[in-house]
Amino acid sequence: MFSPLPTRAPFLVSALITAAAFPVAARADGAAEVEALRAAYRVEAAKATQPLREGFAKALAQLERRMATRGDYENAAKVRAARLDAESGGAAPSASAAVPAAAAKDGSFSLKAEAAETAGGVTLDRASGTLGGWAAAGALARWRLPAGLSAGGYEVELTFTAPGDCAGEVTVRGTFHSLKRTWKPTAAATSPRTEILGTLRIKANTALLEFSPAFTSGAAAFQLHSVRLIPAAGQS
Repeated sequence: MFSPLPTRAPFLVSALITAAAFPVAARADGAAEVEALRAAYRVEAAKATQPLREGFAKALAQLERRMATRGDYENAAKVRAARLDAESGGAAPSASAAVPAAAAKDGSFSLKAEAAETAGGVTLDRASGTLGGWAAAGALARWRLPAGLSAGGYEVELTFTAPGDCAGEVTVRGTFHSLKRTWKPTAAATSPRTEILGTLRIKANTALLEFSPAFTSGAAAFQLHSVRLIPAAGQS
């Protein structure tokens, strides 16, 4: 059993009232003020549910160990993916998730915004084909990878638009390994820009890939177009 969820409603209401008292630059339609309140709500909601997420993650960790102990590594990997998801604050993968990405002729995988599962306030802008809403704690996007994905090193290529002051820590996580970098775009990108984040080790039976940044600035304007996995040089 998980610990009961603490009551934070009074604090949440107080935080939202405080945010409303200090609105961002005025706009005639009030959209900026509404977005500021929404961001404050997401932050407080993430804090309120943290004890429940931690209990869920702990139970999953115990199940993962039991499966690994009896040699059921395939299901242990699936439970581990769920545990990592719970620890990051995301929701459980939906049953209607997009089909796994297909490999290109060069062995790369392009993970498009519209194929992602999202959590933590991240939303898809269908008009531009981008993911936005990265300001809240637990913001993430997740893609399914195809069965039989070749093990090895893969360069992680991001295609995005972002302001020049965008910066923070970016994590790309597979089922078994993760890549974490302190990141800042090399220049402001008002049109789609592509940069290599680093190399991620992919192990056999990796089923999911997750992108979860923690921006210190520029989060509101960051738009993710796609993530591409490119086999590292020398990999067959």
